[in-house]
Amino acid sequence: MSLSKRYIDYLDHFGKAVTLNEFASSDSSNIVGLRHDIDYNIDLAMEMSFWEHEKGVQSTYYILHTAEYWKDPKLIDKLLQIQDFGHEIGLHLNFLTEWYLGINTDISGNIASILGLLRSNGINVTGCSAHGDPNCYQYNYNNSWLFKELRTDHPDKYYAQRNAEGTVSKPFDKVVKYPNNHMITNLNGHKFGLWEYRLSDFGLSYEAVHLIYDKYFSDSGGEFKRTPDPIQEDLSSGRSQVLIHPEHWKGPQNKFFFMSCARSGSKWLANVLDKGTSVKGVHEFTLNNRYKDNELIKEKNTGVGFVDLLADENRLKDLLSDSIQYIESNSDDYAESNIYLESILPKMKLFFPDSKLIHLYRKPENVVRSIKNRDWYETSDDSRHPRVDIEGWDEMSQFVRCWLYVKATNENLLNSCEEMLGFEKMVSSIDYLTSVLTRIGIAVYPRLLDEFYNNVVNENTSYEFPEYANWSNKEKDVFNAICGLTREKLGYANEEILYGFQKYAYFFNKMIFGAKKQVRKPKNETIDLRSVFTSKKWQHLESIEDLSYNKVSEEQMLPSGTRCSISIEPECIKCVPDGEGHAFVLLGGGLWGKNLSNGWESGAGMMYKGNLDASIEEGKSFTLFVLMYGSDGKLIEKISLGLMHNQLLPVDFSFKPRPNVSRFNLALFMNSSALPSFIQINGLLLDKFQLV
Repeated sequence: MSLSKRYIDYLDHFGKAVTLNEFASSDSSNIVGLRHDIDYNIDLAMEMSFWEHEKGVQSTYYILHTAEYWKDPKLIDKLLQIQDFGHEIGLHLNFLTEWYLGINTDISGNIASILGLLRSNGINVTGCSAHGDPNCYQYNYNNSWLFKELRTDHPDKYYAQRNAEGTVSKPFDKVVKYPNNHMITNLNGHKFGLWEYRLSDFGLSYEAVHLIYDKYFSDSGGEFKRTPDPIQEDLSSGRSQVLIHPEHWKGPQNKFFFMSCARSGSKWLANVLDKGTSVKGVHEFTLNNRYKDNELIKEKNTGVGFVDLLADENRLKDLLSDSIQYIESNSDDYAESNIYLESILPKMKLFFPDSKLIHLYRKPENVVRSIKNRDWYETSDDSRHPRVDIEGWDEMSQFVRCWLYVKATNENLLNSCEEMLGFEKMVSSIDYLTSVLTRIGIAVYPRLLDEFYNNVVNENTSYEFPEYANWSNKEKDVFNAICGLTREKLGYANEEILYGFQKYAYFFNKMIFGAKKQVRKPKNETIDLRSVFTSKKWQHLESIEDLSYNKVSEEQMLPSGTRCSISIEPECIKCVPDGEGHAFVLLGGGLWGKNLSNGWESGAGMMYKGNLDASIEEGKSFTLFVLMYGSDGKLIEKISLGLMHNQLLPVDFSFKPRPNVSRFNLALFMNSSALPSFIQINGLLLDKFQLV
């Protein structure tokens, strides 16, 4: 948790502390009233309120109407959440400061307006405390000198040794001098007669310092200097009031990494963590950003070329070093969900030795269905997704590679993570999510999470590959042979396990593990493993494009551009966006939305591999798309081949058009929010392959 664990020791020492409202109305001689003046950090206060709630403690949170957090668009929701946890919301008075500086001349109207805003939104405010603004000492006033009920018979004597909070100052080096004429004059020369209003005029019943207590403790200034430290005092008897400022109780940064297979709710979880918990939640930050000279530079590396990145030790080290430097430049607790970090678990433990690793998991068959529908491992040389270190990987079918990825990823995380979080329960039960996150030290704010429980992000909009119930018996058998045991470890009961499961499991495990058999060999059974686990091979058919732009001929196909100029340079073709919006270049010429003759003809059942030799302005990127057109020339699908930047270029790519595609084109898309000053295209290779 962001909060120092030392604070939990104080809560244990306080026992059953109560709000200041209850403290004020109680005639008990043995009671602890706990209060918090929120001068700066509403988020840390909200976390403090969560852990107090977990400990069965109630307290009062006084909100400062002149603080920066007053501009927080979620302020009302955050205050309601604190109130939901059983705490009291009070007002931290700084109205005389605003009047003195000429910010607001109508004190009464200002108080009424702020209380009206809070109460109209369901926040019950009955108490207040005076804020010790630095201006109080410079200009000699106390923010409680507004209300008649708080005036003593001799205020000049009463405040002779008191600070801006209204308590006796020890040592007497910070005191507020009371004016003998009971009047103050602000910087504009306007005068204000003190004690002009009544608390009751505004529906207020008390001011914290003016309550009756035997012992008073305050951490003002960052530690217990002005008063004794309450943890060293016996609070079991007497009336004790304890003031704790949340900003003084921030602990060392904690880091959490949620790792999973793809399509397991990682993006949804990142949003939930960021908007409704005590951590800064991010999605797939590590490996996709550089941090140089205190500047964050986005660099997408978990896409095309990811497999090559895993083999580049120096580059991985640089990316992880940049990540930890940036993360630790902010002291807030940090949580990242990232499906790619499982591939570098040993390095993660080396670079983030004190972080907590959490295994986010989902039903394996649903993950397989989802990634297959997103074309994972569609081509044998898929460089965007992690490979499983297993003999014969390149010859295996797309379906089996998906299964093996799901199995290997979950097994690795089962053996490496200290906590687990299930997708299906996470997105359907806030109580389940809260219990898991609380256990690892993350505070959860249910009121801020309402919007997320009707919005599971990043879902497939359509599924070509069917759900598990509609798989063939053979597909189910082979899936359970590969993933069945893993599925059980994740807590899913095996469903529809068919007769063939045992025989496939035996031969699969023999192929993968050799003599280390995990199931008994079926009698009189043999299986052609190639027919089950492997696919046909892709054979090079022809080279359909070999363009070099260092010498452009009249017959050569030239790119076309939209919202960018195309110029033929001595050794390349240069594309310069005009800055009027999204820009793109079509390598096969023509238009984005319709294509009858430009680009390239698509062959049924073919796979295409290519290489794009290009460069772009440093720190910028473009997306490489393959555009697919039907026989009528209309665009029927576009597939991203990845976000490209200079670390990846020149780049190899591959794709397999759908059977109904007649022609295709290749597009370099530049987003208007981060337009590069140029793209330089040096050449394009494109080859056709067929299955044999």
